[in-house]
Amino acid sequence: MANRARTDAAIARTREQLAADVDAFLKSGNKIKHIPMGVSGQNPLSGGRKQLVLKPRRA
Repeated sequence: MANRARTDAAIARTREQLAADVDAFLKSGNKIKHIPMGVSGQNPLSGGRKQLVLKPRRA
């Protein structure tokens, strides 16, 4: 069995910190926007496409 890189306690701390960060963001007057599926943050006018490689192929 593979060793877990992150423990359950570390995951819980990360979730708690994320919740605190979101709460602080909302309390400061900001809003969370829903971005529709398929919308990209890449600017099509910036020239060329940027490729995202999730898992490189092995030769």
